[in-house]
Order: sequence, then structure tokens, then C-alpha cells
Amino acid sequence: MAAPSELDQISVCRKLYHVDINHSCGELSHCAGGSIRSPASNCGLYGLKPTNGRVPLIGCAAYVIGCETILGTLGPLSPTLGGIKLFMKTILAAKPWTTDPSLHQIPWRDNESHIYRDGKKKLTVGVLWDDGVVKPAPPVARALQEMMDRLKAFPSDVEVIEWKPYKQKEALEILVSLLT
Repeated sequence: MAAPSELDQISVCRKLYHVDINHSCGELSHCAGGSIRSPASNCGLYGLKPTNGRVPLIGCAAYVIGCETILGTLGPLSPTLGGIKLFMKTILAAKPWTTDPSLHQIPWRDNESHIYRDGKKKLTVGVLWDDGVVKPAPPVARALQEMMDRLKAFPSDVEVIEWKPYKQKEALEILVSLLT
């Protein structure tokens, strides 16, 4: 799914400021391809696109009925990280999977023990230089290199790995043959 156009993003930003999001806990958005993260980054807000099947969709209008290949999700937009946490904690405290069995049965975790390794918190970041089909433009490659260099300056806190996709070209050929 294509990312929203610049005009769409401007429209979303205007709507968010019209509801005065800076004086509220946040707003809810639907995402199937950037509709949370892109407006958040362009409006100076925090946005979270939860894993599909994490937040209930019951009662939401479905604009992609019959298109189960592109699953959307609901996620919060907020002027603070606290607003994001409050939204997710509140939704998941209701245990929505008891009424919608398609949801993941995972409660909100306030602690970070699930990301600790050997008692030490360490973030692993995977960098995909290219997938064997599409190569990034030079400014994107430069930004990736700068990011890697900065993250590698913290070897005790961050592990940077180069991610190699598995048979991406073959997967694309299979996909194209199915669609043509």
C-alpha cells in the first residue's frame, strides 16, 4: 500500500490540530501502510502502529472488506509518550481477546524485562542495505550509514546487525506471477 501523499498528510495534520491534540491525551488512527507513523512524524507527535491483531477493530468501519492480504490496525497518536502508553494500557487492560478471539492474548507489560539479555538491556537494530531488488537512493544509503556509525558508538547498549533478506527476488517473482 502506498504511503499517504503530501496533501493527505497536510490534511491529517490540520485535522489533528483542529481537534487540538496538543491539549488532549491523543487521537486514534487507522494504519495499513503509514497512516499513523507518517502523520505523527510530520505533525511533531508520537505515533504507534501496534501489531495487527493487538487492538480490537470491532465497531470500526471496514474499507477493505475482502482484502485480507493488507491487514490494518488501530493505533494512537499523542503529543506525549505517556499518552501512547495510557491508550495501550487501557485498551489491553480490558482483555479484548475475551470477546474477539482473533486478537493476541498478550497483556500490556509495564516492565522491560522481556528485552533484557543476561540482565543487561541491549537494543538490537537490523539494517537492510538493499533487498537484492531495490537499492536505496544515495541520500538514504548515507543516512543509514550515519545511523549505523552513531549506534555503533554505544556497543554495550546497542548491537547493530546487517540484515540479509532470504530469497527476496524469488519471493517477488512468485508474488508477481500470482498477480498476473
